[in-house]
Amino acid sequence: MSETGEATLRIVGVTSEDDSVSTCIAANDLGSVTSSASLRVLVVSSDGVRVSWKDNFESHYTEVAELGRGRFSVVKRCEHKSTKRTVAVKLVNKKLMKRDQVTQELSLLQRLQHTHLVTLLDTYETLSSYALVMEMVDQGHLLYYIVSWGNVATLL
Repeated sequence: MSETGEATLRIVGVTSEDDSVSTCIAANDLGSVTSSASLRVLVVSSDGVRVSWKDNFESHYTEVAELGRGRFSVVKRCEHKSTKRTVAVKLVNKKLMKRDQVTQELSLLQRLQHTHLVTLLDTYETLSSYALVMEMVDQGHLLYYIVSWGNVATLL
């Protein structure tokens, strides 16, 4: 226990699938009290990158429009409710991709920081998806830009 009265419980040997909400009920002759706690497993990828998944995406962002679709995800233009900043949010379907797989992508995004690449701003988890909040880039689709060069076969 710390000087401020806070206690930390360290649980080892868990995986991301161990996330849960647990309820404890204490009862005696005078009555009972109930307390619930959420267990969030902090994911650490194989290369040591830590990912903290927040669970209040809808309270911070408003979805504005769909920007694109892929096999596992949908990208939407969103607006931060308090700052009004426009961002791109990749919503990865939890039924199609496990958290560990998404964490690998996040690890790559965090390692490839460059002025010409989008920046990962935040990560959230909703009931149905993993939300990757990234800076918004309005210059168009990269694929269309590459195709405009002509002779794309040699690039692919």
